[in-house]
Amino acid sequence: MKHVVFLFLVFLSACTVQDQSRSAGRMAEIPITFEARSGEVVEAFEGTFVVPENRASTDSRDLTLHYVRFPATSENPGAPVVYLAGGPGGSGIWFAKQWRFPLFMAFREFGDVIALDQRGTGASNDTPECTSSHTIDDKTLIKNIAFVETYQTALQECLRYWADQGIDVHGYNTMESVADLEALRVHLGVEKLTLWGISYGSHLALAALKEMDDRIERIIIASAEGLDQKKKGRSEVSE
Repeated sequence: MKHVVFLFLVFLSACTVQDQSRSAGRMAEIPITFEARSGEVVEAFEGTFVVPENRASTDSRDLTLHYVRFPATSENPGAPVVYLAGGPGGSGIWFAKQWRFPLFMAFREFGDVIALDQRGTGASNDTPECTSSHTIDDKTLIKNIAFVETYQTALQECLRYWADQGIDVHGYNTMESVADLEALRVHLGVEKLTLWGISYGSHLALAALKEMDDRIERIIIASAEGLDQKKKGRSEVSE
């Protein structure tokens, strides 16, 4: 009998720890009234979680990623639906306020819907703005090669500036964003996520599916960009 009681206590303790871990992620959330561009309002939650800027670096600084969670409207919701904006550079929270607001609301039938600002975007962007000293006068005719060279010089200037500010630009890539999704899943205390990606967001969703397929319930993609198709157009450089 003592063994039975001991096992029961162990089981009860494990359940308590599990419940605490599942709710711990949402302790950082605060209730908000979310207003769309249309003027429509809905009750939601604003949350944050912390990730390394560059997981390959032992002395990486931390990033605070922001999201808005719209609670599910069904009695038996599935995995949270995480919106992945395109770009890269789009803000999930911004898109939730714009013309995709009705879609965010419709998806609540299937689970919590999360408007995520990926690292380096929207509310998750703490990188200081860089204004290069190398500019191009839009009223002056310039050859393609000179245009590209000026942009490259401006980029190198900003890369040096960001390095001086302690920003590790090597941390801003798809695989780090995939790891952020896993961190979000743990933060929320759920077994799986559903990913809803558009354009670059579809590329990120497919990359996440490849790395963490056992933790993805399903993916929803539009304007699909495959894992080998991340090239934004083509520019011919000539004299």
